[in-house]
Amino acid sequence: MKPFRSLIDRWRNAPLSLKLIGTISLFLALVTLGNGLYITLSERQVLSEQLDAQGESLARAASIFAVEPLLIRDYPVLETFTENMVQAKHNVDQVTVLRADGKTVATSRQPEASQHRHRRYVAQVKADPTDERSIGQVEIILSTYRSEQLVTERLWTLGSISLFTFLLLGFLIAWLIRNSVARPRPWHWDGATWRQPSSCPHGMNWARSPIPWR
Repeated sequence: MKPFRSLIDRWRNAPLSLKLIGTISLFLALVTLGNGLYITLSERQVLSEQLDAQGESLARAASIFAVEPLLIRDYPVLETFTENMVQAKHNVDQVTVLRADGKTVATSRQPEASQHRHRRYVAQVKADPTDERSIGQVEIILSTYRSEQLVTERLWTLGSISLFTFLLLGFLIAWLIRNSVARPRPWHWDGATWRQPSSCPHGMNWARSPIPWR
């Protein structure tokens, strides 16, 4: 509690200019932080929806392709298909084709697939789209690593920009206060009204003050 009280006492005894700089800078930092978090969460939601759309689309396409090989039991074709899909799509961790009895007939996966967070998408393989019965199913596992990495990089970028803006505005406000508020020009009474000298020497170019003499 003592360090906290000491900090409060220092803030209370700080010059007005320092309090003004700190308050404005803190307000701008909070606004920038809130805006950055909102943008990051919105982008994460968009990327999540895009990943779901990709997973469902790939699963449907794979289930259509797997109809004929499953009917004629051409499992080497399915094995080649799963390998090509994993190699072609960097965020596809695993592709598995199963028969109706649950037996795996073809599967392929990335070597580092277990290290990533992932999502699973399943599509039924049907010989007749109007028939409720299926002859198998396709399971596709997509990694969320790239989307999470993109969000993290964007968050670091926003944080860096916010910090730079915070420091720049702090220095700018400090400079303005030091040159405009902390060093006001003195007012002089010339016998009739209050006047403030300009930057010219010897009191030349007097500016009239709006303060009347009472």
